[in-house]
Amino acid sequence: MLTRWLLHGEIDDPFNEFFIESRSGVPIDRMWHDKYRVREWMVPSFMSREQAAQILATGKSVVFMREACADEPIGPSDHAHHLQDLLKSHTGIAVNEGAAWWEAEGLRAGVAAAHTAASQRLLAALTTHHHLLDHLAAHRRYLLLAQGDFVHHLMTLLQDELNKPATALYVHNLTCTLEAAVRATNAQFEPPHVLARLHVNLYPNCDGRDDCGWDVFALQYRVDGPLGTLFPATCAARYRALFTQLWRVKRIEYGLHDAWREHTILQKRLKYMPGKIHLKQFGHIFFFN
Repeated sequence: MLTRWLLHGEIDDPFNEFFIESRSGVPIDRMWHDKYRVREWMVPSFMSREQAAQILATGKSVVFMREACADEPIGPSDHAHHLQDLLKSHTGIAVNEGAAWWEAEGLRAGVAAAHTAASQRLLAALTTHHHLLDHLAAHRRYLLLAQGDFVHHLMTLLQDELNKPATALYVHNLTCTLEAAVRATNAQFEPPHVLARLHVNLYPNCDGRDDCGWDVFALQYRVDGPLGTLFPATCAARYRALFTQLWRVKRIEYGLHDAWREHTILQKRLKYMPGKIHLKQFGHIFFFN
């Protein structure tokens, strides 16, 4: 049963004798977190908790590649053959000969090698075929506002629109503005699988007060497929909260920059004017001689 779990990610345990439990009715996006767990009280005495955790993660990696990464060219069968070779090299026993390889002295090394191999193959599938690193970088650039030219240009284009009441805003209009900001900045060079997931959404407050566009606007990065397991709804909510705070700070920065620019331009224009001029600007009085 242990060999079957490590090689194929399958559990056939009608009498609940295996120390890894499989739960039914778990959706695929929660499979990694909730479907399998270790029964702590059933872990064999000769096996450490660390080894049990490695065995659990190895089987989950095989299941994840088979069910969530179904379109991955490196299939579970290739992975099973690879793990068989690893177990042979660490125990000197072929797993298909019916021998109890887990009783050999190479148990620790064999389990560790199988865990490393499964983790590396899963990570390779996520980074190459599903572009994990690109999506992580996109979260930083667009939800954490690290793409400065895009954020500044988007705020410039949205300024008049977001000054309106929230009830007067429409997502399709804001989406057109978002696309214009992408085309005019370095964001246009992002790969298509990144730009296709960048969207606009409106999140009205629930405290009953009248919202303006600045209060409800948010960028959203939608991740689906196998990566949806890494970016659950709770993760999206945290990114939205961070975006809201950073967007407010950027708005203040944008307003201060705009006020400083107008003041500088006005000061240069009035610098060489004769006489004394009283200029009321931004609630202050400036004197020029």
